[in-house]
Amino acid sequence: HFPIHINESSAILDNDQSITINVSHAPVNLKNNLITEGRKNGAMLLRWIGATDHPIPKVTIRKLDSIGAN
Repeated sequence: HFPIHINESSAILDNDQSITINVSHAPVNLKNNLITEGRKNGAMLLRWIGATDHPIPKVTIRKLDSIGAN
């Protein structure tokens, strides 16, 4: 099975200390990649436990070839 979650222990931070989560149908060479195994729909839950800040996520849909995924 492929990764289905990211937490503080598994997340790879961006240079600005934010986290970019990449969701794809199959494994690609991107950090923090969650794989749907081809499923076309589902749900995502983000939660902040014990956090002092609660940033609103920014969601962007991109084609894999536009971000250098292989």
